[in-house]
Amino acid sequence: MNLETYLEIKNKIETRLNAAQEVLNSFQKNSAGMVDWTPSFIEAHNVFEMEYDNLRILNVKAGKDILKAAAKLRRASWKLA
Repeated sequence: MNLETYLEIKNKIETRLNAAQEVLNSFQKNSAGMVDWTPSFIEAHNVFEMEYDNLRILNVKAGKDILKAAAKLRRASWKLA
């Protein structure tokens, strides 16, 4: 795996992860500020957990060199012009 492939796969996973998080955040909270564990919430939670696990697996499989290079690119984009 090279850096470009890693970033492409990571962006796809993060897009799906963000969509799953928006679905989770759309559920109504009860008076205690918690979400009731309805079947639809459980399904949405499982989708979120699966995408999060995919991101974790990708980071494990990528290796330290690729992760360091990705971090360097990310830090470079933070600098103000």
